[in-house]
Amino acid sequence: MSDLNLIKELRETTGAGFLDCKNALVETNNNIELSVDYLRKKGLAKASKKSSREAKEGAVGFYKNENIALILKINSETDFSAKTDTFLDFLDLLGNIALKQNDPTLTLDSFLKVKENSKQISDLLTEMIAKIGENLVINDLKIFDLSECNLNFYIHNPYR
Repeated sequence: MSDLNLIKELRETTGAGFLDCKNALVETNNNIELSVDYLRKKGLAKASKKSSREAKEGAVGFYKNENIALILKINSETDFSAKTDTFLDFLDLLGNIALKQNDPTLTLDSFLKVKENSKQISDLLTEMIAKIGENLVINDLKIFDLSECNLNFYIHNPYR
């Protein structure tokens, strides 16, 4: 049986559920590194099964610096998941990564190939699908070149 401290450490590292972490540790003889890889592979398999499910809910984030502004829309299967801190933190993470590119010509397709900490955005999305347990889709990314327009925004009743 796996040590509870190892399970806790693996959960903190991966965000996976208790039982998944316990099973991964059993499968890998309590090796944390192998367990992380085991859970990643399991999560990728789960994520590919979810990709056919419809994602009609979600959230929109607005981000702006001195050069560009952008709107990022991520869809989920349920409004419940779209209101969680995990989902909204992920939206903010991706929005800030897109903003950091500081590229007014950035498209959704090119954004999915951007690397952050050696992982492509598409890989981060797949990992989040496995973590949340729902299909997620980056549905839209619009970039505004602020040298060509003046843009202000207002957010009414944000989720948090």
